[in-house]
Amino acid sequence: MKEYVRMNKMKITPELLQYCREVRRHLHRNPEISFEEEKTSEYILEELNKLGLQGKRLAGTGVYTVIEADQPGPVIAVRADIDALPVQEKNDVSYASTVPGVAHVCGHDGHVAVLMGLAAMLKKYNNDVLGKVILIFQPAEELLPGGAVSVIGSGLLEGVDSILGMHLTTLLPTGTISLRSGSLMASINEFCVKVIGRGGHGSRPHDCIDPIIVGTQLVNAWQSIISRGVNPLEAAVLTVGSFNAGTAANIIPETAVLKGTVRTLSEKVRERIKNNFLKLTEEICKAYGASADISYENGYPVLINDERITNIIGDAAISNSIKLFNMPRPVMGSEDFAYYGHVCPAAYFFLGAGNVEKGYVHPNHSPYFNFDEESLPVGVQVILTTLERLWAEERKNA
Repeated sequence: MKEYVRMNKMKITPELLQYCREVRRHLHRNPEISFEEEKTSEYILEELNKLGLQGKRLAGTGVYTVIEADQPGPVIAVRADIDALPVQEKNDVSYASTVPGVAHVCGHDGHVAVLMGLAAMLKKYNNDVLGKVILIFQPAEELLPGGAVSVIGSGLLEGVDSILGMHLTTLLPTGTISLRSGSLMASINEFCVKVIGRGGHGSRPHDCIDPIIVGTQLVNAWQSIISRGVNPLEAAVLTVGSFNAGTAANIIPETAVLKGTVRTLSEKVRERIKNNFLKLTEEICKAYGASADISYENGYPVLINDERITNIIGDAAISNSIKLFNMPRPVMGSEDFAYYGHVCPAAYFFLGAGNVEKGYVHPNHSPYFNFDEESLPVGVQVILTTLERLWAEERKNA
């Protein structure tokens, strides 16, 4: 283990858990979907003001604040996403969502709570800060093209030396984190295919071009793009998540609409799948006498973790007796945090928030998703110690 000048000086307090819990539960009761986080951002601005920090609007419905030290040093950004999902929550808790059809079931309320806890600690230990710390409360992670694009477009990251991010997960127990250097999360593309056939009576399919039949052929054929068009040693996933057609049992509809995602860990594979998808879709529709309107949108790129910063995060966890799981392989989920790695060195980790005894076992995006709030100060401590080590490294190299 390396020696650092001021290793682990900034320690969290029991009061921090209560503060993080209050922030999290307020946001959980009042969720807002992507690019509609008006009340969320107003609340964040109010809380920053209470801490004696000046918050400013960013990327429409986002917020940022800058904590600047008297001592020179690196410029480090820390990001939390703030949007909720269009899901009806099914948890019977006192802080359940009060907004029908909208809920924080991906843990972004917890991400904001961690960043607010970090803000409180940095304000408390302001004399120990070097350079600048920029806290970014980013909108719209859940909706392509993602709020990160707008944050980068604002110019806020110009001159930033590194950026940190994290995500809560119930797949890991509280008191743990997981991460890896290199590829961490997959790229994502979204597609929407409208199959245009010829509708008619259910008793006369020979007079029709059935878009449902064409659609089922497409669903099966698309899977062959992965199983027969991609090296088995390469990771790729194609999922159809929506297939809508028809209004009655005895009517062959005119159209069918299929929507889905494609995820890969290689830009080369990503492009190959896209080309094969477009060609196969057009040819199958043509073979049945149908046509297709195809939308194939490039989403988030592969999330690449900087090796140096990743190692520092891991050391920071271990030094606080937080168990570290080194991930043997990437995950196929996607994150717009990936864009930040194209601007400056970036690192992202998963924060354990599961607890079997308390029932915190449901996955992200489930209507039953909830997490152990004891994980929130753990996230704050990992980031705090990471910052300390980055500052110490700066001093050592000065």
